[in-house]
Amino acid sequence: MNDNTDLRKATIQEKVNILFHYILDKMKIDELTVSTKIQDTIKSSLQFFCLTLATKWNNSHRKKANFLKFNSLWLEKKIIFPKEFYSLCNSSSKESLVKSTGRPRKAFLEKLPKSQRKEAIELSNSEPTKKLLMGAAISAKQNAQPYLAEILDEAMVSPNRPMKIAKKIRDENRLPVPYTPEEALNLFLDLNLTKRIYTKIREEALKRNADIYPSYNCILKAKNNCRPIPLDCIKISETCATLPLQNLLDHTARRIVELQSNVFHHGLELNNKKTLNVVLHSSWGFDGSSGHSNYHQKYQTEACHMDDKNLFATTMIPLELISNNNVIYWRNRIPQSYRFCRPIKLEYVKESAEVILRQKREIEEEISRLEDVEIILDNTKSILVKFQMHLTLIDGKVLNTITGTPSMQTCAICGATPTRFNDSSLIENDAFMPNEKSLIYGISPLHSWIRCMELFLHISYRLPLKVWQVRGEKNKELMKKRKVEIHNRLRENMGLIVDVPIAGGSGTSNTGNTARRAFKDYDKFARCLDIDKELVKKFQILLISLTCQLPIDPILFGKYCLETAQLYVKLYSWFYMPASIHKLLMHGKDIIRCSILPLGFLGEEASEARNKFYKHDRLFHSRKMNRTFTMHDQFYRAMDSSDPKISSISIVERINARKHLKLPAEVLNLLECPQIPKLPSRKLEYEDPNSKDSEDEDFDLILPYDFDEIELQDSKEY
Repeated sequence: MNDNTDLRKATIQEKVNILFHYILDKMKIDELTVSTKIQDTIKSSLQFFCLTLATKWNNSHRKKANFLKFNSLWLEKKIIFPKEFYSLCNSSSKESLVKSTGRPRKAFLEKLPKSQRKEAIELSNSEPTKKLLMGAAISAKQNAQPYLAEILDEAMVSPNRPMKIAKKIRDENRLPVPYTPEEALNLFLDLNLTKRIYTKIREEALKRNADIYPSYNCILKAKNNCRPIPLDCIKISETCATLPLQNLLDHTARRIVELQSNVFHHGLELNNKKTLNVVLHSSWGFDGSSGHSNYHQKYQTEACHMDDKNLFATTMIPLELISNNNVIYWRNRIPQSYRFCRPIKLEYVKESAEVILRQKREIEEEISRLEDVEIILDNTKSILVKFQMHLTLIDGKVLNTITGTPSMQTCAICGATPTRFNDSSLIENDAFMPNEKSLIYGISPLHSWIRCMELFLHISYRLPLKVWQVRGEKNKELMKKRKVEIHNRLRENMGLIVDVPIAGGSGTSNTGNTARRAFKDYDKFARCLDIDKELVKKFQILLISLTCQLPIDPILFGKYCLETAQLYVKLYSWFYMPASIHKLLMHGKDIIRCSILPLGFLGEEASEARNKFYKHDRLFHSRKMNRTFTMHDQFYRAMDSSDPKISSISIVERINARKHLKLPAEVLNLLECPQIPKLPSRKLEYEDPNSKDSEDEDFDLILPYDFDEIELQDSKEY
């Protein structure tokens, strides 16, 4: 043992033999008196010790100071030999062995805080947190510390209880509450901050001793959690960015389960199951937008004649996570918010029938290959998620293209032409037979508002003539004067600007907000247009029914549509109703019957609202070195801002800031009688779309309606 050079050069087995004989010599034991079994046991322990020592020595870069610094606790441990081995040595050797073990080990409370922390860290690495808390609570009770035991027990009631306790302590002590990385990312996206602005805000806060904002590197890590794994599954070129649907759905499901983890744990405990089967319902579709800026960037690989004025976006929205026994574990109560509209593919190409059909074919092929995903909650519990996709994020042009309808004036549901739309005999006999395959595409509530407003505008323009098609210079001049008169009335009385083209070729001023404002004050709108007030009121009720997120009775809705259609034909039979209005009045009940969720969930407003954010993100939140970088940043920004978990953080504040409107009594009369589950209730109200984007808390097992607070007219019971 004195020859350190020989010991370092020796093999592990030789070192074990040297240590073994050193111990025998120290304990004054004859090797012949030790049985072979005991020798093997001792040598095995010594071999493990030598291997561990060599590893720790190499990890310390073979420096004694580093070795002693990082392994002080390990060096204080003892090597335990068999009891029979100790019985072979005499009492004097036992005493000498005890004296030679080094410095006596101090009790935990006698150590310095730094040593106590090291020992606590070593203990935390070997035991789970809940076990340590339970042990600490039991120890506090045994040592007559009831208050400490009560606090520890309270902290273990639920995963969110420690946060509430800490918040209460901070509130009492008026301590600043720092942002978590996810909360900071949500703030970053809500306020449309850039890296420079966020860093400046954080620096100013630090100058005032308020360390509440995490570093930008923490936000980058939170952003990475908003993106599917692996990142290389996202394919990005100069004009296109695409993500496989399977990866997007897997990531979306995992984030929702992570958001609702407490709910899923509770559901598994109630059912006494280890695996829960659920279905994630999502809507998807595509839409083209124009008016994008042409950047002065050179194309490296694409054709030189391409431009970036038009964007064709394919998106999806998660709607509901429901179990096989119809228990709702998560429902998106703000499906028309752009914050939940997730990109599948962004491509700078002009919308055309060829592009629409190609994209539909590609997505449907991916849907046919979708696989279930298993999400592990802990070592013993898991969630098995299946996916169902509904193609409803489309407008009338896309619907005509995918159904093969040759003209925009022809109904895509039944194939009827305009000359048959106002036939009272067909309307009364319900003779417009729908194609069942065309009913699954929804009804496009946002565009229904716009088309209904344009219907009354076009009728008003032609009232002096009372003809569907205006021919002749004299008649056209008369309609032109009438049109100017109507525009002036609407602008003076209601502040509405209608039928004005927008610069850049991106449509007209007839937007969803314009239409909703017009129908909100239907009496004044009807007077400005010289249109029958009762008819305008009926269309208002139908449009609100389509956009509210409550289940509508298809039979009652169909009767109301029939009354509206009959009144329309009676008043304005000379003006053939457009195909979109015919679709609403004649096939609305069939579309409701075929929809798995209320039509307010399946609307296309979120995907339409996303278009302006694509323009904004490309301009202010993307690198301009080349087109690939610009496309990369634009796509990833859309992924981050649509993450379900991040988008749900400030839901309560956003929904409280939004104006709520009571549902009209006529709409309440059209609601379907629900099977009321034993779930928390919600106030029955619908959100004003003219106000800022709103969201609501998505945490408990909930439904977005409560029929206990409704007073229906005529004492009608459901």
